[in-house]
Amino acid sequence: MQLLSVCCFATVLVDAFKRGLGTGATVLLLPPYSVYFAFARFEHRRRALVLAGWLGALALAIVFRVAGSTHST
Repeated sequence: MQLLSVCCFATVLVDAFKRGLGTGATVLLLPPYSVYFAFARFEHRRRALVLAGWLGALALAIVFRVAGSTHST
């Protein structure tokens, strides 16, 4: 799950750095801006699939991590 999320985020990050060093650094260092950039400015022919892979896999990874750490002993 995490690998899928990282690979899809890398696609967003590459597009951000193509727009400029400042944009790429901001996307890399500020998570709220990276979500804004992905929905408002990211242009890719499979944009919906990339965003679903990034945010969906990230959400599932967090859920599985929390569910795995709250089991009773």
